[in-house]
Amino acid sequence: MLERRREGRDDMLSPFDFFNREIEDFFRGLPFGGTSRGEMDVYETDDDYVVECELPGLSKEDIKVELNNDLLTISAEKKESEEVKKGNIYRQERYFGRIERSIRVPEYIDKDKIKAKYENGVLKINIPKVETAKGEAKEISIE
Repeated sequence: MLERRREGRDDMLSPFDFFNREIEDFFRGLPFGGTSRGEMDVYETDDDYVVECELPGLSKEDIKVELNNDLLTISAEKKESEEVKKGNIYRQERYFGRIERSIRVPEYIDKDKIKAKYENGVLKINIPKVETAKGEAKEISIE
């Protein structure tokens, strides 16, 4: 293992610093270069159901959104390779990762008007309700 030195110090890292470095290296090696597992927020507005999914470090070409019957599936795959050559030092790192998340959607949605937009690492999917699902709330009396 290579020795890491602090600025202004000539001794090796303390065991605590080594532990912190190991933790950082572990999370850096996860898919998408971070700790994201495709965390989702799902909420409802008057007109839509909205799904927001964190997918940092991807391009929209890496992401696939599919609706099969009542199952909405978001999948993404990242394949990245970095190669560095410097003097006698050679390093090549590869990042491969795949994530897939699925949620059930109600049957009273307008499947033809679903829209997805990917911006700043967040995929936002608007799932419009059909007109009959937008009805007004009605209080039910209890006998």
